[in-house]
Amino acid sequence: MEYFKVAIGKGSNSNRTYALLGLIYFEIKNYKDAISTLEKAIKLDPNDGESLWNIAESYARVYNTQLAYKYGIQAKNVFQNNGQTQKAEKATQYLAKIKTEIDSQDNSIVQQEINSPIAQQAPPLQSNPSSPSLPQV
Repeated sequence: MEYFKVAIGKGSNSNRTYALLGLIYFEIKNYKDAISTLEKAIKLDPNDGESLWNIAESYARVYNTQLAYKYGIQAKNVFQNNGQTQKAEKATQYLAKIKTEIDSQDNSIVQQEINSPIAQQAPPLQSNPSSPSLPQV
């Protein structure tokens, strides 16, 4: 790790240097530094599928599923464009799990809002037969 920090300190502007340091931070479970370092790697090379994948994993570990999903999609697209079929398939499976988690979080938030004291004090909605009904979404 020190080697990469020294290289960066000396002005290394290499995507690989940041990507490898970010991976080291990830491996030692320092996700905050992994994310900031991998963001620099991606800025230098937006088509670095491995860094995109690693930052997606890092965001998932800090429970930011929205950003995990965003970077996971980008990684999957890079893998597909580069003909890395197995990695693209793995990313697709991973994204399905994250999407399920995002959907369950959204449902949880809706339930919290419905069950909030303010919502429970609100008067029930009354239907108005003269108003047009909205289609179900």
